[in-house]
Amino acid sequence: MAVREQLIVSWQNRSGELANVCRVLSDVGINIEALATAEAG
Repeated sequence: MAVREQLIVSWQNRSGELANVCRVLSDVGINIEALATAEAG
């Protein structure tokens, strides 16, 4: 059975930051199945 979790991540609003987060998750074997974004501040 697949494990489903919700992960909340914050990062700086700079070019490439989302790619960095995705790379880190990928490196540890985490697949992103859905993504929701919101602007803060």
